[in-house]
This record gives sequence, structure tokens and C-alpha cells, in this order.
Amino acid sequence: MNTREGTMFSKYYGSNTQKLFPVIEADLSDSGCVDNVLELLVMAGGRSLPEVI
Repeated sequence: MNTREGTMFSKYYGSNTQKLFPVIEADLSDSGCVDNVLELLVMAGGRSLPEVI
């Protein structure tokens, strides 16, 4: 995800998209990383949790 952060943009957050980073917090388990990505997709994409899964 760190590689993609430079190209990410959300029409909902606009120029504040950068405030969502880092997407994945340091020292998390694999399931914690997945949780962070799902949270980003729900918050920034305007989709529900079932839609992003």
C-alpha cells in the first residue's frame, strides 16, 4: 500500500486524501493490515463493508 499512496485520490476527501495515510499502520498482523485496507476502502470509497469485501 505504501507504493500506491502517491497515486491515491478520493473525490470525497479531495486534497485531504493525504490525511488518510499511512494506510497500513506499522507492526500489525496480516489480519490487522487487511482491516486497515478495508477501513480505507469504506471511508474513502463511499461503499459499504459488504461491497468492499
